Amino acid sequence: MTNKSLNTSSTSASASPPVVSSGASASSPVVFSGASASSPVISSGAAASSPVASSDFPATSAGRSLRRAARRGGRAATVAIAAASALLLWAVDSWGDIALTVRQGESIQQIGPVAVVTAALVAGAAAWALLAVLERTVRRPARIYRIIASVVLLVSLAGPLSGTDLGTRLALLGMHLTVGAALILGLPGRRCR
Repeated sequence: MTNKSLNTSSTSASASPPVVSSGASASSPVVFSGASASSPVISSGAAASSPVASSDFPATSAGRSLRRAARRGGRAATVAIAAASALLLWAVDSWGDIALTVRQGESIQQIGPVAVVTAALVAGAAAWALLAVLERTVRRPARIYRIIASVVLLVSLAGPLSGTDLGTRLALLGMHLTVGAALILGLPGRRCR
């Protein structure tokens, strides 16, 4: 399809050379070769009054919501993987005849799979919430998140010290480090600053 001006009787050249534009914007008219600035133009592309050109689609709200959904999906998968890895370590330790028991006050409590998964999911939800707040409030959210999460992980390592024997302490330490590493490295992702 060729672009022609509606004013076909005008054959004289205009005072300024015609402007050829590949896109249209709301603020600048499109003038094609053979048409003057005062003559109307039929265009096969976006109209001059259209604020959205075809190259603007990646920046639309649909594109942003797709990126947001992908980020949420990746973060949910990271939290699930962290919980699954802790559960796997619990299963290996239980299969290896390590009784995962901790001392709470005067009593000794058995650590079961529900407690392991619940603790990992709560830690993941808290880490996700922290990262979401940091993304809205600070300039470099991933860096600050990793610093805060690393400090929290170091403080939480005092928990495994309440294990009743060395095997339990090492197993709990491994679970803490596995979940912590997954959340610290995986939650921000590669694209987060």
